[in-house]
Amino acid sequence: MLPIFANFSAGTAVVMADTDTVTSDNILLTQVTNVAIQIVWVGTPEGNFSLEASCDDGSRDTFPPTNWTSLGITPIAAGGAPGSTIINIVNAAYKWLRVTYTNASGAGTFNVWVNTKEN
Repeated sequence: MLPIFANFSAGTAVVMADTDTVTSDNILLTQVTNVAIQIVWVGTPEGNFSLEASCDDGSRDTFPPTNWTSLGITPIAAGGAPGSTIINIVNAAYKWLRVTYTNASGAGTFNVWVNTKEN
């Protein structure tokens, strides 16, 4: 059986300003084990990106997750200039994933692109 691939946006022009913490859309990983997340930001934001996961039951529309836990990855700094990063996750066993960004100063926007692979 060939792997199944999906590519989709999980956040478009998410605003990074003040000292806010903002998140991408919730990414549902049902039956997906491998995930690549590309984050692209513009502007002059000074802050950190991280990943959170949830094992809450439910679906994207009727019961989105409420319990989120940090994946413990090293925070990815947006150092006051435009940039991008890709995070590759192998053997994801949780149901939900999202990107969080905590701004310290400056401002900008970010986009999140997700590529998944089902074994």
